[in-house]
Amino acid sequence: MKLFTRGSPLSLNLYLWNCELDSDGTITIEEQIVLVMKAKMQCELNITAQLQEGEGNCFPEWDGIICWPRGTVGKMSAVPCPPYVYDFNHKGVAFRHCTPNGTWDSIHGSNKTWANYSDCFLQPDINIGKQEFFESLYILYTVGYSISFGSLAVAILIIGYFRRLHCTRNYIHL
Repeated sequence: MKLFTRGSPLSLNLYLWNCELDSDGTITIEEQIVLVMKAKMQCELNITAQLQEGEGNCFPEWDGIICWPRGTVGKMSAVPCPPYVYDFNHKGVAFRHCTPNGTWDSIHGSNKTWANYSDCFLQPDINIGKQEFFESLYILYTVGYSISFGSLAVAILIIGYFRRLHCTRNYIHL
């Protein structure tokens, strides 16, 4: 079943209308792709509008994740992390530098544009992992000690019940 045809914004918007979070609060990969595609289409419309304005020298562009507005020469541009990327920190900010020659700063040795998304990535909470580990360890040694104590209690009862097992060595072990 084809949900939308390529290049059909109306079909894409209808599909997006039906994108909902699963019961566990996640979205599917297909839905994530559609959300990014919608953001790209909106960005292209914004870029067309910004190209007619004269402020700034670094051209606005879509980098595959964020729509960057016009940049001011020699300044760092900051854009909020996009809300349409599910696993991003939506309170963070991404950075990009507009060089003095009016181009976006690029990664040395390649023609890729540099952008700092480090604030957008969710940091795993290490304390939660440690807490789960120690809770598991507590349960494991509690079960181990309980089994050991139960075995000793059964052994003592067996030695105490049967008269044949009464001897000095077993009394010492008890």
